[in-house]
Amino acid sequence: MTSLNTKGSLSQYGATNSGYSSGAPDIKFMFNPTTFSESRSVKYHFSEGQGQVMPLSQFGMVEPTKLSFELFYFSHKGVEMQLKSLRKLVLPRKITRLAHYEQSSPHAYTLNLGNLGIWVGVVNSVDIEVKQYRKDNLAPIHFTARIDFTPTSTSIVNDVTHLRRIGGYY
Repeated sequence: MTSLNTKGSLSQYGATNSGYSSGAPDIKFMFNPTTFSESRSVKYHFSEGQGQVMPLSQFGMVEPTKLSFELFYFSHKGVEMQLKSLRKLVLPRKITRLAHYEQSSPHAYTLNLGNLGIWVGVVNSVDIEVKQYRKDNLAPIHFTARIDFTPTSTSIVNDVTHLRRIGGYY
């Protein structure tokens, strides 16, 4: 019997190839594909000429894709470590007074959502809502997290290959 829940992961981009770790969290999760949303748009350039009745359109560019999904965490033993990992998703690479340039580049992640797709990009936001906590020490035991993710460029070849694959051009 196949479960509706699917395994997914959010891991640091390139970590397995280079062995480099910058403190970015690797998160494995179960998700319900019915809560996944994908938003795409395109930018067109329209001609404007004197005496034109209707403008001509020309493809401009693919606007950034926006992916959103929700994660649910529950354990009577506590979910504090998962909560801390999710909070790290939107922190800069380093927090120090000396390394300003390292803070300007966000962590890049590989988002693997099984048959829905695999993307490389950045986490824009994480909205966390604690639903239940222990009464004796206020440690969370149940929370939900809504994650907004934007795929970004890795190289022109990879970008075109990805667009062809998701568009069914192969």
